Amino acid sequence: MHNSVVRTVALASCIWVAACFAAAAADPTGDLESPSVDRFGGAAVRSWRGFYAGINAGYGAASSDEVDAQAFPDMAPILLGSLSPEGFSGGLQAGHNWQTGHLVFGVEADIQVSDLRDETTAAAFDQTLGTSSTSLDWYGTVRARVGYAAGRNLFYATGGFAYGGLDGTIDLAGQDGFTATLVTPDKIATGYAVGAGYERAVTETISLRGEYQFVHLAQTANGSVIDPSGTDTGVVGSSNVELNAHTVRIGLNLHF
Repeated sequence: MHNSVVRTVALASCIWVAACFAAAAADPTGDLESPSVDRFGGAAVRSWRGFYAGINAGYGAASSDEVDAQAFPDMAPILLGSLSPEGFSGGLQAGHNWQTGHLVFGVEADIQVSDLRDETTAAAFDQTLGTSSTSLDWYGTVRARVGYAAGRNLFYATGGFAYGGLDGTIDLAGQDGFTATLVTPDKIATGYAVGAGYERAVTETISLRGEYQFVHLAQTANGSVIDPSGTDTGVVGSSNVELNAHTVRIGLNLHF
């Protein structure tokens, strides 16, 4: 089901981008009907200067991340399988552009709500070794942008800082009744985001865009090992929780 949704969203994004390219090919001069010509500059090079803000929606799917837990430095980690969180996201973006000729430079910040999540259970010899889950409820980025303006079209690359509410939990069921629960701390995970996109002015103040981003976030889950009587043994387990998500989204911007 998840793969079907990913294919549907990817196909819709491709159709949207293809439609924009077809419109650009049909009108290679990039001229907008008056008064749109005034807002985005002359016929050859249109201006993308100034502030903008808008909305977006899309889908993300993370690369497979192997889950392990390390309790003793001189022993091999306990492997629990892999997680591949995926889900929808949507949010707001705002930024500012500067322009010299065809080159457009800018900064942009966005904030997203998301439901990227996955869980897995590891078992051996009919015994559960542990369960693990990862979820991303929200995230944001602050990025630089550099692009090339051609008529009413803008092609750009982007990259910068990413942060978000990345949560991970691992429940371990060891031998002889020993257990441990590892959780990520209540703090913001950090990382980076890189990507590329295409934006097209459709009126004097409105533009549509399609964008791909790769988002990396990470933090560490920790927890104490508990003996069969429920006593803390003093041994602390840990596991690295990472998210390497490929996201595609479409959006609308209002230019001021």
